[in-house]
Amino acid sequence: MKIGLLGGDRRMEIAADFLRGAGHDVRRLADESPRKDLFAPLDLLVLPYPATKDGEHIAATALSFEALPLTAHTALFGGRLPKRWRQDRRSGDAEENEEYLRGNAYLTAAAGVATALRAGERAFFRVKAAVLGYGRIGKETAKTYLLPLENYVDAGFVTVNKGIYS
Repeated sequence: MKIGLLGGDRRMEIAADFLRGAGHDVRRLADESPRKDLFAPLDLLVLPYPATKDGEHIAATALSFEALPLTAHTALFGGRLPKRWRQDRRSGDAEENEEYLRGNAYLTAAAGVATALRAGERAFFRVKAAVLGYGRIGKETAKTYLLPLENYVDAGFVTVNKGIYS
């Protein structure tokens, strides 16, 4: 399978290495200009996550989605793909995969707690903490990282749309 990865962050490097190891022909497109020889014929184009911030341009690039020389054969994968980008094309959107979203929330919560521990001058022992979150990440932070420490942390947990956890 010929796969193009558009974006230059570390996640794309890891994905490219993994896909090459699985025997795929992988092209890292980074911020290249949309030359036909780079894009055609691709079986799959993997976009950054989120795919766009303005609905017009590929996130973290100056490339307009409409300017990409894609064939009708090229499938798309990314997160938060606009419907018009997906129209008449095979596609997959990470935002529609609950297992992916839960895993992402777990990793994001872990990074948040690690950052708090590195930035703080003390461990999470007899501290007061509040987790303000919006959905999965707030719930995951509370459930996985702070509730197990309930004897050591006086914490209140609030998620905007799911109620209060304590």
